[in-house]
Amino acid sequence: MKKILAVIGLVIVFAGGWFGYKYYASTYAGATGYTKVTTTPARHKTTDDSGKTIAGYYSYDYSFTWALKDGTTKTVNFELSSKNPQPYVEGKYLKAEISDKRVIKGPSYVDESAIPQKALDALK
Repeated sequence: MKKILAVIGLVIVFAGGWFGYKYYASTYAGATGYTKVTTTPARHKTTDDSGKTIAGYYSYDYSFTWALKDGTTKTVNFELSSKNPQPYVEGKYLKAEISDKRVIKGPSYVDESAIPQKALDALK
């Protein structure tokens, strides 16, 4: 009986570790992505997770298609929020660390000449 409980316990620990690793990898492990700003979304009042408006804060909701250095693409949403957010300039390129689910770090402006050729080809 103790051996069966030990085996069940080990299976639970390994399964928990596996699912924890998969969650971490898809949410926090990122790669550098590049995108071009093609539109400026409408400015709106910022809301929290429960839907309540945050007084004095505004947001722009972007849905960027990011190109990685190997030329593959991912679509990741991004919300730019602050008391007075400035939208990204149309026609400019951005660089950010992205995961499968979110923008981890950035985005920041980057010159077209600094973008790897395969990523630039995927953006055009």
